[in-house]
Parts: sequence; C-alpha cells; structure tokens
Amino acid sequence: MELSSLDITLWSSAFTAFGFLIGNRLALGRDKRKEFNKIVNPLYVDMRNQIDHGSKFIEIKTDQWSVLERYIPSYKRRRFRRCIKIYQDSKMGLSDYDPKTGIYTYDDLRLKAHIIASKKLLKYLRPK
Repeated sequence: MELSSLDITLWSSAFTAFGFLIGNRLALGRDKRKEFNKIVNPLYVDMRNQIDHGSKFIEIKTDQWSVLERYIPSYKRRRFRRCIKIYQDSKMGLSDYDPKTGIYTYDDLRLKAHIIASKKLLKYLRPK
C-alpha cells in the first residue's frame, strides 16, 4: 500500500499537533511543580527545623494553606486538610510564647503531639 502525498501531509500534521499537545501538557506540569516548590521550600526548611530543634512554631495563614491545597492531588486533599487542623490544634496546648524570640516553651506530652502533627504535615510539604 502506497501513501499519497496528501496522506503523508495529513498524518504528519496530526502527529505534529499531538506532539504539541503533549509538550504543552508536560510544560504546564513542570511550571506547576516549580510554583509548588517555590511556595513549599521555605515552609519545609522551617518545619524540619521545628521538628529537629524545637524552634519557633510556624504560623501559616489560611490563604497560604489554600494556595498549597491547589497543588495537592484531589484524592489527598481531605487528608491534607485534616493534617492542617491537627497541626493547628496541637499548638493550642503549647504554653508561654515569647514574641521576641518566637519560641514556645513546651509541655513534654504536648511537644510529642505537636511533633507528630508536624511530621504528618511534612509529608505534604516535600519539594517535588
């Protein structure tokens, strides 16, 4: 079977369009990943310091959580919201906040609960 020049032109046009669509899709994914990493990198470092050294509690505003939630896959969002709530609730038991240094003095039991909540939330804040 021989292909005519019209068939060749049609097939090459179709594959070119298909290639552009795939390339555009991959570029969008790469840009989305870069935006996510730009937001998450400072939070990840602060969260690791908080877990490792007991440094300041990281106060993340509601609008930051909603921006981060956009980048979380839809099937993980409910667990992500639950981790945020547990993380924010865990700070309620922490005592004596010094605003100059940004350090809380911890009750040992509350500290463990807070570190566990931080580690659960950290799973979602890893740079990709």
